Amino acid sequence: MFFIPKILQEFKLAYPDVRISLLETLSLNDVEKALNNFDIHVAITNQYVQNEDITTLPIYDEKLVALLPKGHALESKSCLQLADFAQQDFIVCKEGFQTRNDIMSAFQKAGIPLQINCEIERFETCCSLVENNLGISIVPQNYVHYSNLPGCIAKPIQDIGLSRNVYIAYDKNRYLSPLVQCFITAVLAYFRSK
Repeated sequence: MFFIPKILQEFKLAYPDVRISLLETLSLNDVEKALNNFDIHVAITNQYVQNEDITTLPIYDEKLVALLPKGHALESKSCLQLADFAQQDFIVCKEGFQTRNDIMSAFQKAGIPLQINCEIERFETCCSLVENNLGISIVPQNYVHYSNLPGCIAKPIQDIGLSRNVYIAYDKNRYLSPLVQCFITAVLAYFRSK
């Protein structure tokens, strides 16, 4: 996530002796299990954790954009319609991911079938596949903005406002040290200032 280095840099300046361990897990089940088992203090996720033992707070939302390889037939369009994705090899997150659910729902509502060519877990992988002409996709705008993707073009999607929410979550039953509480506050403050 684009903001993690910035927040951690500021946090380490304030607390230079703190040791930080990052666990990168993607599925909602894995996030929920890690929180409930006290494997992690906090999670930053784009999936709302609906569990009475877990507090989930929104931190930001971002638009989803079309991602095309340079030289693609749709590159000349200033923005895309959902219908432009029909008959295109499409790269999408695996089942169980909120972004996939949102994308698939938008196409189902519009009555447009997708030609899924590849299913992935990480947007970084998706970007690499698109860059190498293995299909087109829809990704969070920040992945394009903060990544070096010289072989890709991002386009807005005009006829639907696809976006995703990102949350910070923690287990209510776990003792949160003042340091962990400061980290949660720092994450929330970072996005309030944007």
